[in-house]
Amino acid sequence: MSPDPQPASVDDRYAHGSDAANDSRIIACILTRNEARHIEACLTSVSWTHAQMVVDCGSTDATVD
Repeated sequence: MSPDPQPASVDDRYAHGSDAANDSRIIACILTRNEARHIEACLTSVSWTHAQMVVDCGSTDATVD
């Protein structure tokens, strides 16, 4: 009995233009609390996604700005 084949990684599917890449939408959901100094880099790192949703959990710094 042979082992199950390994599923392709997300990077592999998107790099090779598979149907999954054409039919899927990835939305980044980011939970924050007092992350003003990191939020810009975080959003930049997920800018390739279809959409980004930021949920702030009571920041008292400039995260929301």
